[in-house]
Amino acid sequence: MKKGDIHALWAPLDATWTPWVKPVLFAHLDEESTPSPVVVLPTWLQAGVISPLERDAVDAGRDQHPYRRSRGLDDVAVVIDLPGAEGALAGLALAQHRFRPVPLYNAMMGPSPVLDLQPIMDVLVDGAADLASLPLGAPPAFLLDADRMGRGRRRELGNFDNRSVCFPTDFPSATTLRSSGIRRALLIHSGGERPAIDLAETLVQWQEQGIAFFSARVDTGDPATPRIVKRPSWFQRLFHVLERRQLFRDASGVFGELLQLPRGYPSSGG
Repeated sequence: MKKGDIHALWAPLDATWTPWVKPVLFAHLDEESTPSPVVVLPTWLQAGVISPLERDAVDAGRDQHPYRRSRGLDDVAVVIDLPGAEGALAGLALAQHRFRPVPLYNAMMGPSPVLDLQPIMDVLVDGAADLASLPLGAPPAFLLDADRMGRGRRRELGNFDNRSVCFPTDFPSATTLRSSGIRRALLIHSGGERPAIDLAETLVQWQEQGIAFFSARVDTGDPATPRIVKRPSWFQRLFHVLERRQLFRDASGVFGELLQLPRGYPSSGG
């Protein structure tokens, strides 16, 4: 399968959410790839995500067409913030429930990368054909790598530093979501009660503009439950700004750069 065909399956020309698909990892695929069978997809989505959201739709009196089981999910936008390929696989599992996975991975691959993005790229290849029958207007499931900041990863000279963050501009605005019929947003994440600090800004904005917020924790098994997203404290925001300044981002907004000695700095070689 050619990489252009793989990208086209993840980002169909006329699909509602294609403008938000990040093309970076698709560009780093081999010119031709042979898909492998997708490994077992997550099984917790039905009980932990789909059923609670369908019950909420019924309780709130949302339209439930008797011949369309997923009707109660048409007003949901999902954000999946799970590490590495785990998030991409969860996106493929949601595609079976008529959500369209929207990759937001915005970091490059390079030699000796701080973050190995190859497992995510493998899922992009292996799962592409499974998206062919999705409706162009299917509700979105935005895919993030929870390891994007590379916390705890060693960085040395010669490494390719491809740590990254997300911004509100990486997502559609609440106005855009509402114009497409989205009224609820669900965060699927792990490792803490609160969303990641870079993601929180987006979710707070959605919530303040009338999008109801839910979250589901994979690590604890907590199902989709209504939540209130709190804005991070000024200290947390300041710390995040300082962290963000250590990242490498080019003029196009893509993250990644080779770590090397500053120009003119004496090397240790003879």
